Amino acid sequence: MESSEELMIPVTNHELLFSYIEDACTTLFLKKMMKCILCECIDQLFILRCITGSSVVQSDDSPSYVSLEERYTGTEDHAQTRISSVTSNYDKLAKDINLIIVVLSDARSEINMEDTFKILKDSCVALRRMQEDEVQLMIDAESNEKAVVELTNLLEEERLANIRTIEETQAKIQKLRFEVEDLVVYGRYEKTYFERWELSRNEQNIMMCDKRENSYKDTIKEMEDNIELENRCHMELMAYIDKNRNDYMEEIQYWMKSYDDEIDARDNNTVRLRADLEKISEDLVKTRNLYAERKAAIADWLEYKRIKKEKEDREALEIWAAIKIQAWWRGIMFRRKLGPYRKKGKGKGKDKKKKGKN
Repeated sequence: MESSEELMIPVTNHELLFSYIEDACTTLFLKKMMKCILCECIDQLFILRCITGSSVVQSDDSPSYVSLEERYTGTEDHAQTRISSVTSNYDKLAKDINLIIVVLSDARSEINMEDTFKILKDSCVALRRMQEDEVQLMIDAESNEKAVVELTNLLEEERLANIRTIEETQAKIQKLRFEVEDLVVYGRYEKTYFERWELSRNEQNIMMCDKRENSYKDTIKEMEDNIELENRCHMELMAYIDKNRNDYMEEIQYWMKSYDDEIDARDNNTVRLRADLEKISEDLVKTRNLYAERKAAIADWLEYKRIKKEKEDREALEIWAAIKIQAWWRGIMFRRKLGPYRKKGKGKGKDKKKKGKN
């Protein structure tokens, strides 16, 4: 029995509550009872809200899921929207009270009109999802703070390393400055030598330039011939491209059509998968209902076994007590010579002995 209970599917408390209340709303008596409970809760919350007397602006809309980006992106006053911070505890209490009043009021109206409480269920799911998003955001913020500290330490180490590099560079610059001064002095002597050497070199260069000019003219003529050949090749290549362009366009159309067909097949597959998912969801609901029925039957059986065991224990106790009382009474009768254990008369005993001898 214990192993079968361990294999049962886990169901959260609020899901069980919603399933039980949805079944209960089908009866008029439970519907009226739930309306009375909700009205009483709303009255108590109105009284509590009047007692707090907060000045926070309240909203009359039912809570719905809003992502962190929509809640905090583009907000000018970040102090009012910072996670885990409110103006005061009374303001937070007033917001929570107003939120509960709105949810219960909408649930009461929905029960009156449709005998359901989908608004209450959706509100609980939305609030839980937003709370999980805020917890995850706080975890990410903590990890980001650690990363900032690590980056700050790394930046400080790089700054110290850069300072040492600058000092070494300045020392090298000082050394190079001395070397440059030596080179300037050496360059002055070289200048006079190169000026004289340049005169003779210019004469030689003029002669060489004339020779190179003639070679360049020959090269220009050769390049003009190459350009003419390249233009002719270009024209032939463009003619070839124009000729094969239609073939490439047909291939492109073929692949575009193949892509469209594949997209349609994927869409059909998605529709089929959604239908399978809906069927699985229906089977899950049926399984949960069957589980609830089996659980109730098992509880009745356990109660029956308990009552039966108590009855058997009671009968065994009565038999044991009866045996004890009977043994006690026989002991009393034996010790006091009562009933069948009473002493018989002397005369009667002698007559019996004589009769036995005869």
